Amino acid sequence: MGRQSILGRTVRVDFGTRAVGVPAKIDTGADGSSVWASNIRVDRDGVLKFSLFGEGSPHYSGKVFRRTDYSVAMVKSASGHEIIKYRTHFTIALGGKKIKALFNLSDRAVHNFPVLIGRRTLSSKFLVNVS
Repeated sequence: MGRQSILGRTVRVDFGTRAVGVPAKIDTGADGSSVWASNIRVDRDGVLKFSLFGEGSPHYSGKVFRRTDYSVAMVKSASGHEIIKYRTHFTIALGGKKIKALFNLSDRAVHNFPVLIGRRTLSSKFLVNVS
């Protein structure tokens, strides 16, 4: 096992050169990670298309990402509605390391942080100092 970087409760994340210095919340209570995505759709050829963030975000560029490696899950919301969730991998820079991590694509417009980093992304790579 390599040396673990220490992260605080909030960090800045780079999604390559497309989005640099994006505020993220470290949430050790969350299993997975998620990123604010908008205009999420799957075209006739089965290609997932989306934009990172939304028009209200200073990180929004409108650039359309295209992915063929993604997963789809049907999840029940707290209110009992079934929602389709898409997940895909990003290579991100976090805590001085470049890592490949799986992210849920979701509308995080109402959240304080456009990115949430969960346990699976942190596991065996980072230590979290909550103080």
